[in-house]
Amino acid sequence: MNQIGIRDLHPSLLRKLEQETMLFWLYFASIKAFIVSPEVLAYFGLAEANTHIVPLHQAQKLVLPKHFSRIRRIFTGKFNESHIIEEFKVLSGPHKGESMITTAGIIARAPDNAAALISGVITSAATGNGRFFTHAIKSDGTWDWDGRTGKIEFSNSYKIMMGYASHAEEFPQSFAEWCDKLVHPEDSAETVAKQMAMIESPDNGDYFESCVRLRHYDGHYIWSLGRGMVLSRDASGHATRVVGYNTNINLLAHVLNESTSDAYNDALTGLYNREYLALQKKYIESPDAAPLVVCYVDITGLKACNDFLGHDVGDDLIKATARILRATADDSGILARIGGDEMVAIIPHCTPARAEMIGDNIKTISATLNEDPSNVPVIPSFGMATLGEEDTTTLEGVLSLADARCQETKRKHKEENMRLIRDYIFRRINVMPDLTDERITPPQENMSSGNGAGAVSASSKK
Repeated sequence: MNQIGIRDLHPSLLRKLEQETMLFWLYFASIKAFIVSPEVLAYFGLAEANTHIVPLHQAQKLVLPKHFSRIRRIFTGKFNESHIIEEFKVLSGPHKGESMITTAGIIARAPDNAAALISGVITSAATGNGRFFTHAIKSDGTWDWDGRTGKIEFSNSYKIMMGYASHAEEFPQSFAEWCDKLVHPEDSAETVAKQMAMIESPDNGDYFESCVRLRHYDGHYIWSLGRGMVLSRDASGHATRVVGYNTNINLLAHVLNESTSDAYNDALTGLYNREYLALQKKYIESPDAAPLVVCYVDITGLKACNDFLGHDVGDDLIKATARILRATADDSGILARIGGDEMVAIIPHCTPARAEMIGDNIKTISATLNEDPSNVPVIPSFGMATLGEEDTTTLEGVLSLADARCQETKRKHKEENMRLIRDYIFRRINVMPDLTDERITPPQENMSSGNGAGAVSASSKK
């Protein structure tokens, strides 16, 4: 893995992590109470209580009963679960009625297998990101650190995360050993300094969060997001117990990338979709992108190919057009499929000469492909517009202007392009379609007797 800064490696991931409010909690079976972070107190409207301890009986009133009973199943050990992920509804505080998701893991068990100590985090279910993060966090490793001796108890899930499932006896037993054996040398100083400062004095806070590279058993490093909380201090303020967890954010990055790909990419072409353009709207309309050119592409003949040759051929035509767009504008543009037969290339910092070259390249590549009569004709009609031209100030405005110019080009070359499509369909199915009528009539119903080369009607805007 590239040993570069975490913010360079996963910038989109870190932005998501920073946007997500992770609410940290612990449950102690011995006192039947939760110890929670200030964020949890604020979220549930308990900040005025001036205590981090929330008794079990009080916590039950904060969550819908049927949801709390599902969360509490991990406490008993009855099902031998080490982790849970549950969604619940909040019953009190400023976020009353909202849906949240919690993930929790057992740090220590009692002799009867019931949970003695549990750590967990809560995040919102509203944006959808919470679902991705909490499901990925199921692979968290939790730990319990004795600040007096430096000894650390690591959960089995932590050892599994780091590849030590079959080598538990080799896993670090102390903070010093953890630093020496697992922490990347470039991250050690900062990580150790942050945690030691917290241990030494409450003036440095009772919580920490850090990104650190940890060495997997097989030798590679994984990025880990660590969070911890001080549970107790001695008379001098020195921390005597700290608990927390580490998350493999390589896995989170994978989950995030997968979900983002599904949400913002067209499945057939791999280009972006309308939702992605909406995300980029602010940048597209900003001076930072100027001069910005939109190339609006309409795939001539797509409907005719679908009607007479089937959607597999139509899909091939769509994918071929996307490849042309990539070959001409992928180095600097935002490429998106915004309709069945419509694509756009949005090119920031685009000069008139650059725009002209893109148009010429689209024509050249298409003509080269169409020299082979066995290929479905790829005829991407297109129109160009610059943001600010004809008083356009928005993404929608410049798209509309480029679309109008695209349709004008299409009308000028309609007869020539339709002839290419008709000839190709005839070569494929020995039927000459009439692409001017308003109705679609299946080929087999209009074939003339004799050699089968009858006229077939198909509605087409192409």
